[in-house]
Amino acid sequence: MTYDYLKGSLVRLSNNGFVSADDDAIGKKKLIVYYFSAHWCPPCRKFTPKLVEYYNHVAPDHPEFEVVLYSFDKSATEMEQYMRETNMPWPAIDFDKRQGKNALLTVAGDGIPALVVVDASGKLVSRSFDGQKYLGTQKVLDDLDAIFAGKQIESVTAKR
Repeated sequence: MTYDYLKGSLVRLSNNGFVSADDDAIGKKKLIVYYFSAHWCPPCRKFTPKLVEYYNHVAPDHPEFEVVLYSFDKSATEMEQYMRETNMPWPAIDFDKRQGKNALLTVAGDGIPALVVVDASGKLVSRSFDGQKYLGTQKVLDDLDAIFAGKQIESVTAKR
């Protein structure tokens, strides 16, 4: 679920739709935050502006992380519209390549919105779900803040 897993699968918004994202930029990240969301999901539409604000506030000081959208929208057009409406500044997994990324769904949990953080080696660091229990997206943002502050957090895999 790291650089090699994402290589060739990411897109970014441009003025005329989607363009391929820079694979090398992702390869330099120490933390990848997968964001599972969709425009048709009211809780997602409520949380996304908060995530955009968090990202815009934190990313300049912490270039070692990146958010990547995994869309549950019903079409690439809906995904693009959602990203534009909410000003998502991060890349997304190409809508047509999501099926090849099913391993992400095994750690995502049973609902959206959800966040999953992995480190550069692919180790699961934090997530919105603990089994069937929804811990929430704020829990993951709090874990990121702790990591950025240099604190150790108990990794998800250490709990099991």
